[in-house]
Amino acid sequence: MAQSLLPYLLALSTAYASILSHHWQFQLFSVLVNSWAFAVAIHLIVWLGWIYPYHVSELRHVPTVPGFPLWGQFFDIATQECGVPQRQWHQKYGPIVRYFLPFGSERLSIAEESALRHITRGRPRHYTKPLRVRMWMSRIFGNGLLLAEGDDHLNQRKVLMPAFSAQAIKEAMPVFWDKALVLADRWNQQEKAGTAEAPAIEVLDWLSRATLDIIAKAGFHHEVNSLDYPEAPIRVAYQVIFTSKLWSQVFYMLQTLLPSPNLIPTHIINKIESAQGIIVRLASKIVLQREVEVGQERATVDIGEKINRKSRDIISAIAEQDESLEKECKEGLSFIEKRDQVMTFLGAGHDTTAIALAWSLHLLSKHREVQQKLRKEIRIHFPILFSPQDTFDVHALTATDPGKLPYLSNVCREVLRYIPPIPLIVRESQVDDVLAGYHIPAGTLIDVAANAINHLPMYWGEMASKFDPDRWDNLPTCWTPIAFMTFYHGSRACIGREFLEMEMKALLCVLMSSMEDGPKA
Repeated sequence: MAQSLLPYLLALSTAYASILSHHWQFQLFSVLVNSWAFAVAIHLIVWLGWIYPYHVSELRHVPTVPGFPLWGQFFDIATQECGVPQRQWHQKYGPIVRYFLPFGSERLSIAEESALRHITRGRPRHYTKPLRVRMWMSRIFGNGLLLAEGDDHLNQRKVLMPAFSAQAIKEAMPVFWDKALVLADRWNQQEKAGTAEAPAIEVLDWLSRATLDIIAKAGFHHEVNSLDYPEAPIRVAYQVIFTSKLWSQVFYMLQTLLPSPNLIPTHIINKIESAQGIIVRLASKIVLQREVEVGQERATVDIGEKINRKSRDIISAIAEQDESLEKECKEGLSFIEKRDQVMTFLGAGHDTTAIALAWSLHLLSKHREVQQKLRKEIRIHFPILFSPQDTFDVHALTATDPGKLPYLSNVCREVLRYIPPIPLIVRESQVDDVLAGYHIPAGTLIDVAANAINHLPMYWGEMASKFDPDRWDNLPTCWTPIAFMTFYHGSRACIGREFLEMEMKALLCVLMSSMEDGPKA
């Protein structure tokens, strides 16, 4: 019997031994995996958090904001007003500083005068928008002037300059005055329709509608009329894209950290894509309509009259260039390229102006003495705006140039300095270079933060943090033009600066004349 049980006992013991052996092998494998994972994690933490940033990086000699590089200054950037952390760092650590975003990603912030001149005027082609920034911005603005680089940018800028000349802006002034008067009238109607306590007015929303109507009419001869029809599809599309401050901050961080928006499967992306489709369709419609209209305009004048009678809007400027190129047997801009220019100026041409105007009204409401002084100057130069009549002759208003009002000019400049509509831009170095004595390797990301530079005492004196329009009559000796970074400088400076400033002045003249304390926010 013992013999008959032996095979079973041997089989049982073998099976047990095999199970025991596999159990220990599994435990050993698990221990090895966990050990390796722990070792790799420690290695990455030590490498990214200490060895690389402080002993290997080519930027290690640049003054660095204190903190642990593995997550860096992410929370400061994400939770504070854009450009304010950089402003604080420059005041504490100097005009060129290094900081970190998650996983040891290095950034520089530049406020040093010679470095800013080098980036903006000396070697602008060596400092371009990063690829990920262009990918995100192209969804809204197309691949027009704003995103073009190198020779392509210079050629596009040359073509578009006539649409932003002094004469073109002068011809656009009736549009500025007309839309400003409509806006003031709608605000007054809304106030009269309210109860004893006047209803609050969504200032930025209304201003965005007014500036959208202005750029569409003055820039493309297209009537959006969103002041009376807020449900206009193009207005709703831009509302989706621009009105959420929280999401704009989220998207800024996402485009910084992720290589592609396709990595974010969210309903927000779907909303933006839907809004983008509306913008693309309207831009295409505008190009087709204006090309027909420009052709008809030119057919009705003889060659000798063209210079005096031609339109100076954006599409006609492009059409004129195309005509010149055709004579040289060269190709002009394609339909897609023209469409993208329309997208660029429709978007960028109204949002920044609306933001600047909204902050103007806010700051004027907080500084009553500035508001009163400004209103007094406007009353002297535009008494018709303070008359009790309900309608105004727009052409009579154009007889006086609001650009000639010195205090109005100071107020607008100070608003644009104090709260720049575009608080920060990012550039990427394309070649190894030297900035402010520091070696900067190719691929370095660089912040040029207007919201920091515009407030630095090293340029603006001890009262840099104060809102003071009178400063422009007596700038400190330490001031330099490069310190006013709101519109950037050099070949990449904002092509529509004068357009924005004149639009802003016309709207402020009308709004300051129609209400004593500005609308309630």
